[in-house]
Amino acid sequence: MAHKTFNRHELFTTEDLKNVREAISNLTEKGMSFTPLENSMYGLYDGYLYEGLDEELYQVLDFKVFCNLTKTLKKITDHIEANGESVTLV
Repeated sequence: MAHKTFNRHELFTTEDLKNVREAISNLTEKGMSFTPLENSMYGLYDGYLYEGLDEELYQVLDFKVFCNLTKTLKKITDHIEANGESVTLV
């Protein structure tokens, strides 16, 4: 699966972390733990944005959870477009 990288420490606020955590919890509630989709969500914590993630999530997340996460995904995409890819340092 193709991906783009970003510096999560530089970009994420507490709200972004909450949005990702909420989406992962919503996947778990729907019985989607230990799936490639959940793994892609955890990738956001490591600074990986997987191609088509938003389209897959639209089909499974509760609407409100999806809308909140979309703000974070757009923020990532806009940042990458404006500044290029970067790496999250561990």
